Amino acid sequence: MTEVYRFQVEGRLSADLLTTFQPLQSTDRAGSTVFWCAFVDRAQLFGAIARCELLGLALVSLTRTGFDAIR
Repeated sequence: MTEVYRFQVEGRLSADLLTTFQPLQSTDRAGSTVFWCAFVDRAQLFGAIARCELLGLALVSLTRTGFDAIR
């Protein structure tokens, strides 16, 4: 089953950097970037978390939401 997660990272991500996460939607909020991604399994989710770490991004919050949260 596909699940949607909301990521919030410190700073503003460039469009090129943001596309590496293949977000469903994104926005800038008060010095941070918020984006939503859909994952079919935990391996994809943990891969995105690892990508944040590799890129040196400070992950402020990570929340499981749903498709209705991005409308």
